[in-house]
Amino acid sequence: MKRVVALIPAKRKSERIKNKNLKKIGKRPLLWWTLDSAKKSKYIDEIYVSSDSSKILNYSKKHKAETIKRPKNISNHLATKKDVIYHALNYLKKKDNFFDFLIYLQPTSPLRTSYHIDYALNKIFKKKISGLVSVSKQSDDTLWKIKVKNNIILNDTGKNKNFAKRSQDLKKIYRPNGAIFIFNLKKLKYKNQFDISKGFQIYEMDRLSSIDIDEYYDFNLADLILKKRKRKN
Repeated sequence: MKRVVALIPAKRKSERIKNKNLKKIGKRPLLWWTLDSAKKSKYIDEIYVSSDSSKILNYSKKHKAETIKRPKNISNHLATKKDVIYHALNYLKKKDNFFDFLIYLQPTSPLRTSYHIDYALNKIFKKKISGLVSVSKQSDDTLWKIKVKNNIILNDTGKNKNFAKRSQDLKKIYRPNGAIFIFNLKKLKYKNQFDISKGFQIYEMDRLSSIDIDEYYDFNLADLILKKRKRKN
């Protein structure tokens, strides 16, 4: 049987929204939505929350998750996903906790559900690939880019045919949505591999489920959707 461990990063400080991970959204703390979707997965064997906050770690324990105390040097705004993952892997290795797949679930994606998690995991099980990342497809609005100086447009937009197009007619691109990262540990051995790499599979999610909480606009939009979902259920 394949063993899967989920790692949820939830640091104390957040740049734009104060105490974001425990701030209530849809009448629940933001972190709760990711814990809940991970617990409902039929493939995840263990859930770990990595945090520098005692409050977050205690909350996670109450909701049946294991915890990893994260040092301050990888809990600031300069810390990367790779730093957090590598610290967690070293911690689990010392505990003789070995597994096949690591799924990295950021709490800033509260609209990602156990359905998305299990679909993505099933996909990587079948493909036997190094990793998988969730994405959303959207119009490449960089094609409408303009150069501005002192509030004056500098480039001749009339020469750019893209300005005559509707947004839905622009070239489509894929962007990581931050909801799901899965790593096949038998194929990945080094710290610099724990990121989006060449050869990884993509899993396209719809735009609403792809909402990533970065600013208050995202937070308020996700809050409305979660409340609406709850009324339907």
